[in-house]
Amino acid sequence: MIGEDKLGLILGLLIIGLSISDIVMNKDSFSFIDLNYVNFTLMGLGMLAFKSLAAYIKAITIAISGAVEILLQFPFYAGILGMMKYSGLLVMISEKIVSFSTVNTFPVFTFLSAALVNFFVPSGGGQWAIQGPIIMDAAMILGLNPAKMVMVFAYGDQVSNMLQSFWALPLLAITGVSAKKILKFTIYFFCLAMLVFAIGIYFFSI
Repeated sequence: MIGEDKLGLILGLLIIGLSISDIVMNKDSFSFIDLNYVNFTLMGLGMLAFKSLAAYIKAITIAISGAVEILLQFPFYAGILGMMKYSGLLVMISEKIVSFSTVNTFPVFTFLSAALVNFFVPSGGGQWAIQGPIIMDAAMILGLNPAKMVMVFAYGDQVSNMLQSFWALPLLAITGVSAKKILKFTIYFFCLAMLVFAIGIYFFSI
């Protein structure tokens, strides 16, 4: 009968063994290494470190308490992103902005649209995957610098983070401070940054 204090060690050895066997069998190419492989290997290393499965679970329970909000919000954000993407809503909004933009105003509208969409999809990568191609196509048509347009998009995504406290969730969980308590401070930074960035983008992004 395997004791609970040894089960974590045995499982850890099995997982690491499988991970190593994948490397040996695919030594000519490491294309098999993806996020699932990394997570699988890290789980095995964690079990080896704690040896006891009960101790490993207890450590995860303590550690995860500081990121509960993130774990709960990610599926919702993924759902929102999926609805906006597959319903065509995000594309429609972006294309509408492009339709009445000029060379001078398009960078500013791109900045504002990135800030707006970030409230619903607080993932820069996910947001860019949908808005990026539209922005780049319009930039090429209008003769704008693609590199500058990428930065304009990034500025919009970053500035609205002052009202979207997703970035602060781990810190809030650790300190026990609620999001509304920091919002009354970050809203001033948001308003000031929107003004400064909008003016700078209008005059210096072309």
